[in-house]
This record gives sequence, C-alpha cells and structure tokens, in this order.
Amino acid sequence: MSTSTKQPLDLPVEGMTCGSCSARVQRILERRDDVETAEVNYATGKARVVLRDDADLDGIASAVEKIGYQIDLSPARAAAPEPFDLPVEGMTCGSCSARVQRILERRDDVETAEVNYATGKARVVLRDDADLDGIASAVEKIGYQIDLSPARAAAPEPFDLPVEGMTCGSCSARVQ
Repeated sequence: MSTSTKQPLDLPVEGMTCGSCSARVQRILERRDDVETAEVNYATGKARVVLRDDADLDGIASAVEKIGYQIDLSPARAAAPEPFDLPVEGMTCGSCSARVQRILERRDDVETAEVNYATGKARVVLRDDADLDGIASAVEKIGYQIDLSPARAAAPEPFDLPVEGMTCGSCSARVQ
C-alpha cells in the first residue's frame, strides 16, 4: 500500500441502511486501481477516499451504482487541479522542450508538466504552494522564458474581511 500526501475527500454516499452496506461500498472502492484508500462510514453516510491522479470519477460512480448506491463525486471534481497552458519562448526543437519539461518535473511545486515544442507551450498542474518566480527562474537558468501570467491570473488574491462588533483583544483572538 502506498502512502500519500494527498488530502482525503469525504464523498456522500446515498442508499446505505446498515454497516453491511458501508462495508460493501468500501470493498468496491478498495478494489479499484484509481482509489488509494477508502473508508466508508454508515453513521456519517460518507466515504473518505484518497484518489490517484488518474482517477476515473465516472467509473467510480458507476461501480458504486452497480451495487445499488449513489456516491456524490462533486467534492472530488471540485478538488481536481486545473492545468495551465504557459507559453515558453526560445525553444527551437524537441530537445529544447524535453529540457524544459525535465526542469519543471523536478520541481516539488509542479504536479505535472508536458512541454510541446510545436505549440510552444507547457501544460502544467501546479501545487497550491507553487513558487511562480522560482519556476520562471529555473526555466530562465537553462535559457528559455516562460510566461506565468495565466497562472498568476488564476491565483487567489488576499483580501481583508471586515468584522464588526469586536470590543476587545479577546474578541479578535476568538475570530482568528
């Protein structure tokens, strides 16, 4: 069994009426190659799963439906990271794209990278803690430029949230 650093997802399961039902759903999920771990709890009505990167969400739903239950995969669909197509300048051949891809794949903050010389783009999936300046610097060190503006545009901006009714320092500590 492999260990994972991925966050488990809690997926609602409908139709379970007892502990045997949850055990049945759990067995189906555990048998799938695209599910790393699965724990189904009848009392909460949820399956806590860790999915592999190549998880077939429709296949998972179909497998659970075949045994008479419904599983809500919307939390898994919402958690799937979106790839970015980032323009790369300076590539002149397939070896150039392979070089850029190797640099991107070695980074801890890049989940996946596919660089295509013909399109002049790198399709990447970034981790939440991605260091965009570090990525640009790594690519520039080997002689290419990568445009990270699509990834920067998608990054959430920090914002201030006004909170009313606080009267002392204890209030702010409770809000934090």
